Amino acid sequence: MLMIAQKNPRPARSAAAVITGLLLAAAVLPAQTNVVMLWPNGAPGSEAWTQKEAEYTMGNSGLKAVRNVVKPSITIYLPSAETATGTSVVVAPGGAFRMLSWDSEGTEVADWLQRHGVAGFVLKYRLTDTGTDEEFAQSQARAAAGPGGAAGGRGATAGGGAGPQTQIRAMAAADGLRAIEVVRQHAAEWRLDPAKVGIMGFSAGGYVSVQAALDHTAANRPAFVASIYGCCENAAEVKVHLVREGALDYNGGRHY
Repeated sequence: MLMIAQKNPRPARSAAAVITGLLLAAAVLPAQTNVVMLWPNGAPGSEAWTQKEAEYTMGNSGLKAVRNVVKPSITIYLPSAETATGTSVVVAPGGAFRMLSWDSEGTEVADWLQRHGVAGFVLKYRLTDTGTDEEFAQSQARAAAGPGGAAGGRGATAGGGAGPQTQIRAMAAADGLRAIEVVRQHAAEWRLDPAKVGIMGFSAGGYVSVQAALDHTAANRPAFVASIYGCCENAAEVKVHLVREGALDYNGGRHY
C-alpha cells in the first residue's frame, strides 16, 4: 500500500487539499441552521394537539411563512468568532397568532444581526390551529374579502384543542420566556454573555416580547426588549407596570 501511494501521490494530495479547503470554509462560515426544541418533552398545555405544522410562500414575494406550530423551537444564527459581541436576541416573527412571517420578520432579521456580531434566535412559537391547507386558504380569502370575513381559527375543539385567542397568546408568551431561558442556559456553549440576552418581536411577536418584560423570573428576564408595531397591549399600562418594577423611570429612562 505504501508503494501504491508513492507511485501515485496526486490523488492523496488532491483529497487532502479538498478536505483542508472544506475545513477552512467551515471555520469561516458561521453556524446558522441549528434548531433547538424549547420543550423536548412537549410544550405544557398543548401536549394533545394533533394539527400538522405547515410552511407556505406568502403571495408572490417568495418569502416563507409557517402556521400550525405545535412544537416551539429556536433557529440559531451565531456570528463568527471574529465579529461576536456576546449579545444575543430572540426574534419573534408576527402573524396575528395564525402564522409566522418566518423570513421577513424572522430569518432576515437574524441574518442581519449575525452579520453585525449579534447572535439571533428565530422563535417559532405556538399558534392558533388554522386547519388543513384548504381550510386555511378559505379563511385567508374571507379575511381578504373585508371586515365581514374575519380569518379566525378552528377554535377550542379542533386540531387537538388549540383554544381561544387568549389561551394562544399565553402559550406564545410562555414560549418567548422559555426561549430566553434556553439561550441563557447555553451561553457558555454559544459564547454569549448571559447578561445580554434580549428579545424583539413584530406585531404578534411584539406582544410576546412585551409580555417577557412584564412577567418573568430571574432565569428568563430579558436584558432588553424591542416591540416593533406590537399588538394587543395598552402602552400606558405597560409603562406603569415597568415603572413599578423599576425597569423604567418616569422620564422614560430604562434601567435595564
